[in-house]
Amino acid sequence: MLKGTTPELYKNSALFFANIHPTCGLKDCIKVVAGQITNQWVLTLVCSHAAKSRGHGA
Repeated sequence: MLKGTTPELYKNSALFFANIHPTCGLKDCIKVVAGQITNQWVLTLVCSHAAKSRGHGA
């Protein structure tokens, strides 16, 4: 890659992602990341609501 000999697959994100196949490991990784994002969003929402109900925050 440093020599400018990067295969087209790695230069073109559409081509790269078109060739990704959902393996069990990839599915597990996506579940973990999605779970972390969802839990963080829910926690933020709940904390924000609780703060507002106590008269704190906007």
